[in-house]
Amino acid sequence: MATNTPRLNLRKPAGTDLVNVTFDLDNNLDILDQCVHIALANVMTGSGGSMVPLTINTPAGQTGDLLDLKLNGSTSAIFTAGGILRTLSQPGTTHESNRVDAAAQLYGRGLAFAMDNATHQGAQTAGIAISINRTDPAVSINNASGDALRTYNGVTLQLSIANNGKLSFSNGAINSNAATAGTSGALPAQVRGYLLINMLGTDVKVPYYNV
Repeated sequence: MATNTPRLNLRKPAGTDLVNVTFDLDNNLDILDQCVHIALANVMTGSGGSMVPLTINTPAGQTGDLLDLKLNGSTSAIFTAGGILRTLSQPGTTHESNRVDAAAQLYGRGLAFAMDNATHQGAQTAGIAISINRTDPAVSINNASGDALRTYNGVTLQLSIANNGKLSFSNGAINSNAATAGTSGALPAQVRGYLLINMLGTDVKVPYYNV
């Protein structure tokens, strides 16, 4: 007795059945042709609405990469089983980030963004170079819980900017208790206000003046 496949409902005659060309072959081929056409269209061009253009479903315990993109045989991007996207601007380089909690990892010469004009590409050797030539912000950071920005020298924190805009300096090399007199005259008697910053763990006020 004929059965049907669980996914595409293709007809499978039993070994003792007579094969009907229309029902057992032609209909199955039509179903396969339509499914392959839809799959290729979605992968190549995507589809409107909420449809996901490409889904990769792996067995439980998958440890190898989900997707490797290659250019002339050299890997240019990797999507790991753990959901990490790794891009290689210089395939084969040994410079990489080993953070396993990063959403994206950049290898080699990093990543350069250029908008409006290809010549505005910034320093190509920077970890991340962003160059634009319009009124939009080059970088916009929104963090409701923690610092908006931190800079490090190795693993040592140097500077942080809180989500309220407050600067915190952690490098003692930028702090001094002595100064040499200049030639611009004495400070004005009245200040416009004070800028509150954090210097080596202590909140301080830096005076500022009217222009």
